[in-house]
Amino acid sequence: MNRQETKYWLRLTRTCNNQCIFCLDSGNHNGEFFNYNKLCQKIRKAYNSKTDTKQRIILSGGEPTIHPDYLDIIAYSKQAGFDKVQTITNGRMFYYKKFAKLTKNNGLDEVTFSLHGHNDELHDKLTGITGSFYQSVEGLKNALALDFIVNVDIVVNKMNYLYLFDIVQFFHEIGVSEFDLLTIMPYGRAWDENFNQLFYDLAELKPIFEKVLNYGQQNDLVIWFNRFPVSYFEDHENFLKDIDKKLYYEIFSERQKWFERFIDKGKQLKCLDLKRCQYCFLHDFCAKLFYFNNLIKQNKIEVEIFKTPFCLSRNNYQKVSLKKIISKGKIDLSKFYHFYIKNLHQYKSVRCQKCYKKYECRGLSYEDIKKKGFKILKPVKK
Repeated sequence: MNRQETKYWLRLTRTCNNQCIFCLDSGNHNGEFFNYNKLCQKIRKAYNSKTDTKQRIILSGGEPTIHPDYLDIIAYSKQAGFDKVQTITNGRMFYYKKFAKLTKNNGLDEVTFSLHGHNDELHDKLTGITGSFYQSVEGLKNALALDFIVNVDIVVNKMNYLYLFDIVQFFHEIGVSEFDLLTIMPYGRAWDENFNQLFYDLAELKPIFEKVLNYGQQNDLVIWFNRFPVSYFEDHENFLKDIDKKLYYEIFSERQKWFERFIDKGKQLKCLDLKRCQYCFLHDFCAKLFYFNNLIKQNKIEVEIFKTPFCLSRNNYQKVSLKKIISKGKIDLSKFYHFYIKNLHQYKSVRCQKCYKKYECRGLSYEDIKKKGFKILKPVKK
């Protein structure tokens, strides 16, 4: 996938033919299939005829392939001008070779299969559907045989993290060379019904994570990581890709209205729960949004922010004005996001736990980590 292109996400359904016990979107599943004509309107509106940038549309759900007009939506997306049409699917419909061929004929370019185990016992237990592993893997093989661009999403959780290396190796040996690994998120069925089964101490994952990173490098795999601790990538910073963009999608998706209600009316986020927050990829962003929103309410516009780790400089703080993130007297979510990425998006090495300044230091900027690596950090001893 070319990560420089413009991407447009289109939800086709609010229903699914799997019942994944980790589904973060289960609260939105009401059985709905979105109207074909309205979807076509969205496709026309999304396509920008004036840009030279490559444009990709990503068809998602729920499960998009069970939409009665799925094949026509693929064709319409191509007719509208999109360079690439991608779908995210559990893959079960691709088990049917005729269906798979029709998606190819109608213009589908890339298929992302959501697969969470390397055998039927594990995968079917997670999806809640007996036989889903067999159908999905056969669907994956059909897609590979038709020369689709194929990649695999894996939601990493307590039930499968010990087998993460085996899962990646299994699908690589079938012919997959691109993976997207996602940390489980505390939403939907995962949080409300299956917390004890699914959530675990991420520190336990680190040695397995390291093994997967090494395997990826040795075999020239493309591996994308969603929501994993950035500190885990020390010595593997080349795998740090698009975290800022992934953060953007998390904020400006269906959660955007939660943030805007907080800013406009002071209503707490629906998901706010201290126990939940520690498992959420957005917890640092939220904490800083709350903090700076409070400063603005108190009319504190000129503030100091931490910029440079103590081991790299004595000039650790910088004065900034918050005027640029204010609109109509309130914090502006979009402007704050960019402010956060530029000034507050910082991480520390695991080694930093040995530094006597660990409670004061906010870490190294994400951009510096990508360019220079964690190795430039030298924990300070008393």
